[in-house]
Amino acid sequence: MIEVLIGTSIFVLIVGVLTLFSRNIWVYQSYISTGLSLSNEGRAALKTMTAEIRTASTADTGVFVIALATSSAFTFYSDIDDDGLKEKVRYFLNGSSLQKGVLKPTGSPLAKRVIFNLYGFKIFARYKAVVSPSIFGLKAKIISL
Repeated sequence: MIEVLIGTSIFVLIVGVLTLFSRNIWVYQSYISTGLSLSNEGRAALKTMTAEIRTASTADTGVFVIALATSSAFTFYSDIDDDGLKEKVRYFLNGSSLQKGVLKPTGSPLAKRVIFNLYGFKIFARYKAVVSPSIFGLKAKIISL
């Protein structure tokens, strides 16, 4: 009788250890996959940002390449949509969110501040941008990624 009790105890102990082990694997796998996913999204956002900055050039209106460079914002001119016109691109921090604004020149002569698109991405994690309908007196068109 004592042998059955000891055998059952060992069996229950082994099942408990295996259950905890499998639960830990499941939890850690979730953390790791989330971290890798966020890392890939951040890498993609920085790749886009880098490509746009590398193609920066003098604006069609004759304005310098870099319009603003501060610790929380960077504004430059670049033809990001390959339409032959250089858009004013602004990357800025809004709290912990990295956001992007694009001003596309139109008309003859070219005028600034016609279209203002916001792309919101939380650092290393994209989310839908939530902004007021008017920023800096411009109408905002919200685009979710």
